[in-house]
Amino acid sequence: MELKLKIKEKWFLSAISIYLMLGVYLLFITYSTSFLGIKIKKENEQWLVTDFYYKDWAAERQITPGDNVVKIDGNKINDIPL
Repeated sequence: MELKLKIKEKWFLSAISIYLMLGVYLLFITYSTSFLGIKIKKENEQWLVTDFYYKDWAAERQITPGDNVVKIDGNKINDIPL
């Protein structure tokens, strides 16, 4: 009886440990990467901004729908595989 309890306890602690490690990893990924949520579309060989997720952020940076996207992270947009 005591052996079964120890085995169940080990499985429980293992499951809790994995759950906590995954939770910490996901929090790290969530807070270490930025999410801007800018929708773009290709029109006449140019990539144009169509909508934003964070409208206040875009307004502070004077980005409006219809703006032409030239670079992303310092790379020309045409050089980035989509």
